[in-house]
Amino acid sequence: MPSLLPDVVRVNCCKLLGIFVDCNLNFCQQVDQVVKVCSQSYYLLQQMRKQGLDVGCLQVVLQSIVISKVLGLYALPAWCGYVSRENISRIDKMLQKARRYGFTSTLHCFEELLEQADDKLFSVQYVQSIVCITYYSQIDRCFL
Repeated sequence: MPSLLPDVVRVNCCKLLGIFVDCNLNFCQQVDQVVKVCSQSYYLLQQMRKQGLDVGCLQVVLQSIVISKVLGLYALPAWCGYVSRENISRIDKMLQKARRYGFTSTLHCFEELLEQADDKLFSVQYVQSIVCITYYSQIDRCFL
């Protein structure tokens, strides 16, 4: 399809706020990136274990590098609904490797991480609503 604007190049995928968005909204490149970065992080964790890092510290590093950063938990609710079962399975397999390699005793899964991200998102929304209602109630009392 030709470009609607002469000097603008049409792309199939772009990175927005750390998330790869493609023209079909199936987020395959996002999943590819997650799998790639997980593999690189696991290599790093193996090297850290060889240097003598204990299991507790490995769990902290896994949580901070793989779980939080790689899966982009801040944006997970925005793109997870568009991911195919095949890609969810790929992510789950990468998360299972962390337990198999001994980096964690907890078996993480994509659905669990999504639920945590949703809970975090909606709890913040709920608290902000309460604060706003309380604030505006106090303002109404001042002007009555």
